[in-house]
Amino acid sequence: MGARFFVDYVTEATGGKVEFEIYHSAQLGDDSLALLSSGLADIALMSTGYAADRMPLSNVTELPGMFDSACDANRKFRQIASPGGALYENEYKGLGLHPVYMAMSPPASIVMGKGKVERWSDLQGMKLRASGGGASAIARAIGSVPVQTVASELYDSLERGTIDGALYYFVGMPSFSLEEVFHSGVGNLKLGASSVFTAMSEKGWNKLPPDVQQAMVEGGAKAEQSLCGWFDQNEASIRDEMVRDRGFVVTELPPEDLEKWQAVRVRIAEDWVKIMEQKGRKGTDVLNDFRSAE
Repeated sequence: MGARFFVDYVTEATGGKVEFEIYHSAQLGDDSLALLSSGLADIALMSTGYAADRMPLSNVTELPGMFDSACDANRKFRQIASPGGALYENEYKGLGLHPVYMAMSPPASIVMGKGKVERWSDLQGMKLRASGGGASAIARAIGSVPVQTVASELYDSLERGTIDGALYYFVGMPSFSLEEVFHSGVGNLKLGASSVFTAMSEKGWNKLPPDVQQAMVEGGAKAEQSLCGWFDQNEASIRDEMVRDRGFVVTELPPEDLEKWQAVRVRIAEDWVKIMEQKGRKGTDVLNDFRSAE
């Protein structure tokens, strides 16, 4: 719905002038930045959560309360990650990257392998999988212990008891059969989202003729709409299927606990900015740009 849509669009739009040779599942290597800088790949998918050490500002997308859907999040991400946006100017430009198209998941939920979260106190001490810096900050702020692991290891981590639950989204579950091991989730607590983007090196982008650049710009925008629309349509339906077919239990925190969450949410953003600024990163600019994006 994203990468394949983009590839097919650009191939057709350029009349076959551009062809793609696709390598799945990190067959060329798992360091996308190195793949682009070495020239081994012309275009690569970047997972901002897994590259939090080199793309710390990108974790702004994992801060909670900034958007209500994948398409809403994607529009905001595109604005700050494109040339002229605060994230591009303060992070991607310095890495020599030219984002081609962006993708964001729906807002994450708290989902559990065993037990249920019915009160704020139930989260205390729980080991929750968090994909990156922003998600880890959320886990710590609610009194849980963040455990960073890739999505493909979630199933085994739950089975072994390495984690109790995760900050995750329902559209990501079928790919790893996670509907088999997650049994409950909080329905009225929406968190941040995972973000990825497909990029070329700036040098590689500048070598492309204008008509190919235009096809990629158009293809990227259409691919984003294709993917975020699919995300938003399927997030609720997959959860409902888990409730119907697997007995997945959806709980809701009471109003007094939601009030606590609102205060925590503000503090998470403030703490994130403070950490970024202490590292010499322009966290304030990126957060304000993300908040004001339409």
